[in-house]
Amino acid sequence: MLREAKLFDAKLGPIDGAGNVGSHLIGLVVSKTVAQPKAEPKVEPQKEIEEKKSEETEQSTEVEAEKASTEAT
Repeated sequence: MLREAKLFDAKLGPIDGAGNVGSHLIGLVVSKTVAQPKAEPKVEPQKEIEEKKSEETEQSTEVEAEKASTEAT
């Protein structure tokens, strides 16, 4: 944007009656701050999600099996 403002100033500078429009525009561009993009939340790949679900299912099955074996004795 600054490059465009400088080009605008270079083109308008020689024209009578343009005043300081170009330099004023450059000042506005320079005074503006660039907003930083927000960090996007990490998205887990579908494969990892499925692996976690299968691990949780295996763990809960093992716990249930242990309960059943302790209750049977």
